[in-house]
Amino acid sequence: MTDDGKDGNKEGAASGKRTKGRQRIEIKQLEKKSNLHVTFSKRRKGLFQKASELCLLSGAKIGIIVLSPTPRQKPFCFGHPNIDKILDQYVSETQNPTDAAAVDDDDHDQDGETPIADLSGLEEIDKKFEGSVEMLEMEKKRGKDQMENNGGTFWWEEDIEGMGLEELEMYVNALEKLKKNVIVRANALTMANVMETSSALPGFAQNLSGFRGLQ
Repeated sequence: MTDDGKDGNKEGAASGKRTKGRQRIEIKQLEKKSNLHVTFSKRRKGLFQKASELCLLSGAKIGIIVLSPTPRQKPFCFGHPNIDKILDQYVSETQNPTDAAAVDDDDHDQDGETPIADLSGLEEIDKKFEGSVEMLEMEKKRGKDQMENNGGTFWWEEDIEGMGLEELEMYVNALEKLKKNVIVRANALTMANVMETSSALPGFAQNLSGFRGLQ
């Protein structure tokens, strides 16, 4: 076989080898139960996280009720400021549409456009939140490094008997900083207000039954 023949075969093989490219995944219900439960849990948490970010950035009030794909259909809720207030407001506005329409009219200016809320304060809160998370991650890494250097004990568990005055002052400042970071993180989690619970929520069963009755 000549070189031209070999080259021709190579070109033919190269041209015949084609990839399908990026395939679009079909959205359909999973058949395997284990995959179904894992996907539900993962996507539910992602949905609640996105909702909490929207609340933080825009000041929106959001209520989400998700029923698990199990025979019991366990409800999981997200609400900002909380699910009970969201349901109460929805039910009251549905039962009194005239009052709700009046409120909507008040929310528009003379040109018929909805005014955009001043988000400067929320943006500042968001920046502080992100900065606090970064500080917390740095402190966690610092604590982990010190724990490894101290033979598996945390830095706040160190013996203070042998510390001098300067070391004690640094130790107290570090504890105060740690306390502040913990409070910031706790407040951030409270702001997110992601509630994963069953119908044992106070007032939840009553509100949910009223909500279903409106459908």
